[in-house]
Amino acid sequence: MNGAEYAVVGSTRGAHIIALDDGDPHQLFRLDGAVNGSQHVHRDYHTYKDYLYTVADQGFSSLQIFDLSELPNKITTVYDSTYPIVNAHNIFIDTTSGHLYSCLGGLSIGGNRVSNDISIFDLSNPEKPELLLRDTEIPWWNFAGVHDVYVRNDTAYLNTQFDGLVVADFSDLNVPKLLGRLTIYPESGYNHSGWLHESGEFYAMADETHGTRIKIVDVRDFDNMEVIALFGSETTDFSIVHNLLFKGDSLYVSYYADGAYVYDLSDRENPKLVAFYDTNELIPDSARYDGCWGIYPFLPSKRIIASDRQNGLFIFQLLEDQDVKTFDFFSIESNLIDREFFVNVDGPLDRSYDFHLYNYSGQEVGYSLLDIGRNRIDLSSIFANGIYFAQMSDGYQKQVFKVVKGEWSTY
Repeated sequence: MNGAEYAVVGSTRGAHIIALDDGDPHQLFRLDGAVNGSQHVHRDYHTYKDYLYTVADQGFSSLQIFDLSELPNKITTVYDSTYPIVNAHNIFIDTTSGHLYSCLGGLSIGGNRVSNDISIFDLSNPEKPELLLRDTEIPWWNFAGVHDVYVRNDTAYLNTQFDGLVVADFSDLNVPKLLGRLTIYPESGYNHSGWLHESGEFYAMADETHGTRIKIVDVRDFDNMEVIALFGSETTDFSIVHNLLFKGDSLYVSYYADGAYVYDLSDRENPKLVAFYDTNELIPDSARYDGCWGIYPFLPSKRIIASDRQNGLFIFQLLEDQDVKTFDFFSIESNLIDREFFVNVDGPLDRSYDFHLYNYSGQEVGYSLLDIGRNRIDLSSIFANGIYFAQMSDGYQKQVFKVVKGEWSTY
């Protein structure tokens, strides 16, 4: 905005506007939520034109709209009311139609709070949203609720918790149409969020259920949608993806505990890991939802920002000359390690290969030369459980895997 870049980061207090360009990132403004405190941990944001729209999904939290046009000098509150949105878990704005979609919360109708699965608002006047449609007015609506929604050109991809994926056409709000459903698919769970590829041909989808992987769904035929790829961090059986989105053929993913991940989806049926960074030292287990909450790759500078529930804001830059699509000499047999570790090498015979193991602080704790074929790495000298990074090199390029050492029967 105005040639500068900013991050919006949520907290139990509200929204924090972080300047990214003037030396070290620093907070310019704190925009307190209508309600705040330790119990108010779920907030969502979306920008449209020069405005920031913000909601929370605990308590009577209100919809807040802020005018950002005068950044970095000031931010003006133009709307803060529990009418029509009392609370919401997710909002999404279809910029083509200027419609805001609100999911999973409550609306103020006739002076009373009523539950809201999905509702649509007109932003013709960005400072005064007008309610156009809610789920009780949709004849075919019979779903448990919508956790997140992605909308493009009035076609909405609705992640409906335990009811799977629903696709609907809202181009005519007088006659909304159900286009298709995907209710049975591999590793189904709590259908949380998703993002449509720019081609419109496939959709990345995440279930917020421990141990389930990312799904790539072929959506070219809404009557016959199917999962064509399953993949994930696979650090442990408890890994859980939170949010994900496409920029070109790259899929950017925030994982609880596992951190920020980037995958190459140029071959949609064979995703490849491009980069990752662990933002949190916590080891995933079946009772935790801590760690990386969200990720955003759309800044003009190509910087990537990610937020972690315990550790705050992270800023990343992918190296432009990093060739990760064709480098595939190494593989590991498991991301879970104990007393030994196995690395497979399948590369040219005229090169030398080596293995380095680093702890979470970046200290080298293991080294070995590798042979072509299967290599056993002795870890008997490493006693501490935790997260490690295994780096393999052929002298020209490096490949890194995240591994976890632990007593897994205790989780």
